Amino acid sequence: MPRVMGVNILGVLLAALAMWMIGFVWYGVAFSDAWMASRGYVDADFEGSHPAWMAGGFVLELVAALGIGWLMKRLGVSTLG
Repeated sequence: MPRVMGVNILGVLLAALAMWMIGFVWYGVAFSDAWMASRGYVDADFEGSHPAWMAGGFVLELVAALGIGWLMKRLGVSTLG
């Protein structure tokens, strides 16, 4: 399996996808109304906006997963326990 900075790239992609999906469920489905109310947003604020900004969120998750994987590799962590 290809590696980037000593980290398995497939693991990074799967971890980023999992984090992105958890964020989608948390902020987009389960608690969207409460989140929007706490931030002071209304539905009209998002009208006409392009959904491509969600790709930026996935890129942030990729960077986070790669960083966590690199840190675990650097510290010699082999298990979650």
